[in-house]
Amino acid sequence: KTFTDSGTGNRCIGGGSGTFANAGTYTKTSTGTTDIAPTFNNTGTVDVQAATLKLSGGGTSSSTSTFNVNTGATLQFSSNYSLTGFSDITGTGGVTVSSGTTLQVSGSAVTTIAPQLTNAGTVDLQAGTLSLTGGGSNTGALNVAFPNTLEIGGGTFDLQTGSSVTGSGVLAVNA
Repeated sequence: KTFTDSGTGNRCIGGGSGTFANAGTYTKTSTGTTDIAPTFNNTGTVDVQAATLKLSGGGTSSSTSTFNVNTGATLQFSSNYSLTGFSDITGTGGVTVSSGTTLQVSGSAVTTIAPQLTNAGTVDLQAGTLSLTGGGSNTGALNVAFPNTLEIGGGTFDLQTGSSVTGSGVLAVNA
């Protein structure tokens, strides 16, 4: 099944309690920011085609899920969120981790974030490899637990003032 978020203007889905469980396809075409306030658990596909999809209630994505963020669109994590298994984020838009938010990555495989990543919070790699292929910037924290790998695989990734890279894992910068 497909849920299409269309129209104009900003909107908030839910009042902050409950769970939004996406097992199908969630397509965002609306021009304003959509804030999903309840916990957002994704086992399907999220396709952000325009503006900003803000996940302010936290949640998880399983190994069967996919996020796609088109050019000019943004996927914003503004509450703790967990990507597990093969939870890839594709596209050429942007991904934002807000200040005070942790994006946890765990799984035995490679998780790829292809859009440009702007991290002001914490990206916490607990298992596997996280491959950042779209470049981006960091004013927050990057934590790489042993024996995992954070791979900067494309674009320019700027570690700005206030950044930290911690943990005993591997930081790999590829040409």
